[in-house]
Amino acid sequence: GAGGGGPRCQVRTSAEHVCRPDAQLRLSPAALADPPGNTSQGVGNATQLALEQVLAAGWDAGAAAAAVEQCDGNATAALIVLEAEEATIQSEFEKGVESMCTNGWDADVARQALYHQYVLDQKRARGEPLPQQGEMPNSVAQMRPTLRAQPVLPKEKPKAPKAKKPKAKKAKKAKKLAETPAEKPPQTPTVKREDVVFELTSVAQLQPLIFDYTGPGSVLVDVYADWCGPCKQLTPVLEEAAMKLGGYMRVVKINSDKFPQLSRAFGVSALPSVFRFTDGELVDNMVGVPGQAALQKFLIDSAMSKPNAEPNPTEERKLSAAERLQMTRSLALIAGNANLEDGVKTQMEAAFKPQLEKLPIAPAAGAEDAVKAVRTATKYVSNALTDAKKFGTIPTSAAAFKATVASFPGLPSVLVTMGFEQKDDKLVLGHRNRAKLAIGLSTLNAWIVKANKAKQEADLKNRVIQLARKKKEEARAAKNGGNVAKKASKAPEDDGAKAAARAVKDPVSKPTAAAKKHEKNGGAEAQKAAAGVKDADKVSPAEL
Repeated sequence: GAGGGGPRCQVRTSAEHVCRPDAQLRLSPAALADPPGNTSQGVGNATQLALEQVLAAGWDAGAAAAAVEQCDGNATAALIVLEAEEATIQSEFEKGVESMCTNGWDADVARQALYHQYVLDQKRARGEPLPQQGEMPNSVAQMRPTLRAQPVLPKEKPKAPKAKKPKAKKAKKAKKLAETPAEKPPQTPTVKREDVVFELTSVAQLQPLIFDYTGPGSVLVDVYADWCGPCKQLTPVLEEAAMKLGGYMRVVKINSDKFPQLSRAFGVSALPSVFRFTDGELVDNMVGVPGQAALQKFLIDSAMSKPNAEPNPTEERKLSAAERLQMTRSLALIAGNANLEDGVKTQMEAAFKPQLEKLPIAPAAGAEDAVKAVRTATKYVSNALTDAKKFGTIPTSAAAFKATVASFPGLPSVLVTMGFEQKDDKLVLGHRNRAKLAIGLSTLNAWIVKANKAKQEADLKNRVIQLARKKKEEARAAKNGGNVAKKASKAPEDDGAKAAARAVKDPVSKPTAAAKKHEKNGGAEAQKAAAGVKDADKVSPAEL
């Protein structure tokens, strides 16, 4: 391939992965042959009912058994495969007739020759006796290959010779036969290309073409480039299969050069890359041009909406379940945002504001319970955003919902604004645009940040108030304690001094009891001081 620094074509070299221009959704001739012995041999008991359903639809026993076995016992898929195979066989048959006519053959002769050869090939493949005279259809128009069961044609009885009729009547009959239109062969219903094949022209188309699609089967996203050789081989096969499968599959083509951002979002590293979406979820992928068997299985699984198991170690570039889930979410957000109409985000945010204002915020009562309720709501929305198919329904009767979200009237209204619809005892997501869920989730997370900030500010304010109150009480206690001590120490001295002053002023008057006490205490203190001096003379220098 080419294309500078972009993804390059991956051309397989092994015999299994060689891309064939004539690759078609076909059952091999060996698969069309009846299995040895009983028709249902090799198709287990579990698929016997499916085989009976296919046979009841009028299909040939050998072809029915092969299709049922190939489709793992799924009758619906087997019918789709048989319809597609018969359409392919008849298309190739008509091309052969046209080719012979181009080379100078008569159209009736060419049709008879090719049909007889087809019948001989089928008989030989099944090991059946070759057709005898009278077993072929008499009408040339009926000579078309088919996989449907053929009724046993009765052998023609010898006819009695008829009496000759007047020539006038014979000419009249010949004229009537000539005017009768020829019998048209049965036509296989086809689907128009524009109904199942879409070329992406804008990112906004991803939403309706992939994530909003609710029809049968799957959506195949074909990421290609005009310069990619293998892409030119694979893309026509996918388109033809989509048309022949009668609407059970659609193809969305994305040019990697025109939409490099989508190519990066899909994680494309080689071309062609095909991604299968079922019910809006990425379930399988394919890189490069696979072999006939792998391609046919991929297409049948797509028509059956069959989930993909974990990739085998030998499968190259197969995404794991976790990778598919993450890619589905990121692609859905890209598609949803591109598909949002102008002003939708602003309208949703305006609707959220009065609904969330009903919730209490610190320091109001019930603020902590409100935060818990909003966290529960964000968990519901986040799960739906990751896997809408699994978590798109919220049970409103559940104890956890009642104890949290339902406790605050504004919170269920927020979920309704996101697109959840109340149905009985459930809230069911009514759309597939995950961008709306992302807007709601962002709004709820912003409210949680706001509530946590308000709680922090309220807690800080309470701590400041408590600290100021504590310091004020300590200051008051210290002041009260100092006054008491000062008053207690000054009271005896003041009383004695006042009494002595009065005695000096009035020496004739008798000393009061306080004066006597002061004098007595003073004498005792003097005696103790004198005794202390005496005792100090007895203390050694070391003790001092």
